[in-house]
Amino acid sequence: MMDCSDGLSTDLARMARASRVGARVERVPVDAAALAAAASLGVDPAAYALAGGEDFELLVAVAPRAFEHLSRRFHARFGHPLERLGMARADENLVVVNQGREEPIVRTGWDHFSRH
Repeated sequence: MMDCSDGLSTDLARMARASRVGARVERVPVDAAALAAAASLGVDPAAYALAGGEDFELLVAVAPRAFEHLSRRFHARFGHPLERLGMARADENLVVVNQGREEPIVRTGWDHFSRH
C-alpha cells in the first residue's frame, strides 16, 4: 500500500518496480470534478487521472480472492467503496486497457528527483 499523491502512473510504476511485477490497469476511475477539469483543459480524462496527483488516494495490492471481502469490510467501516483498477502481472510491463487494446502507461506524474 502507498499513497498515490504523485499520480497513478508514477506511483503504480514505483509500487510495481518494488514488487518486481507489472500491472494491467483495466479501469481508470475519474471523479466528476476531474472530468470537468479535463474537459475545461481539453485533455483525455483517463490521461488526466493517470497524471494527476495530490488527491490523497491509496494504491493497494490485494490478492484477487481477498478483494471482495476487503471491499465489503472497507465500505462497512468507512462508507466508501474500494475501486478495482486491474491486476498485477508476472512481467514488468505497465499497461492500460484503452478501447480493448493494451497500451503502455507513460509515467506522467510528479517525480521529486527530476528537474521541472
